[in-house]
Amino acid sequence: MPFSILWQSNCLSGDSDHLDAISWLNLCSGKLSQTVFDQLLFFLWGIWKERNDRVWENKITSACDIALMASIRLSNFIFHNTKPQSSHGARKILKWKCPPLGWLKVNIDGAYNPVSGKAAIGFLIRDSQGMFLGAVGKMVTCVQSAEHVELIACREAMDYVLEHGLFPILLETDCLVVKQQLCQEELQNSSYLGRLYEDLRLDLDAGHQVQIVHARREAS
Repeated sequence: MPFSILWQSNCLSGDSDHLDAISWLNLCSGKLSQTVFDQLLFFLWGIWKERNDRVWENKITSACDIALMASIRLSNFIFHNTKPQSSHGARKILKWKCPPLGWLKVNIDGAYNPVSGKAAIGFLIRDSQGMFLGAVGKMVTCVQSAEHVELIACREAMDYVLEHGLFPILLETDCLVVKQQLCQEELQNSSYLGRLYEDLRLDLDAGHQVQIVHARREAS
């Protein structure tokens, strides 16, 4: 969340300490651009969701993990809602592509901090019109690499697809290694992730209408 922008616009200044939540949001809406204000609302929604999980489902999550999950959701929101710039000479920005008519697309993502060992995964589902249908995000433990986290995200997304019968579907990942490993048929993966790859391939080869595709992160 661009807190520096909030501070510069006085949304986090001492003058706003006496305001209630609604009044504070009204203050921010008048001082922030529509894009930044939308990002603020989405970030706060992520925190509110974690609060509800604690109150209603007795899920205890540390403040650090809550901030991480909210940041991941915000990052995905920005990627999926930022319009490309059209200024002359600007770098071409890749856009998310809708799946074919009748298909759904699941965009998968993972975040991993090798220093703290903390990781989180998420995925969201949209139809051939680009309409948002749902999303899942969660913390994960006992991970060893960014590839491992992305593979876990694929596993979670595939389990969700199978449970809800969401076919035909495209599983889109920004990790080229994961896509290549899941799509190759002849070579066995002898790494520590080999069993996870093999389990996923079994589901992919079970006759379901599922395709694994790769997209650069800018277009995910």
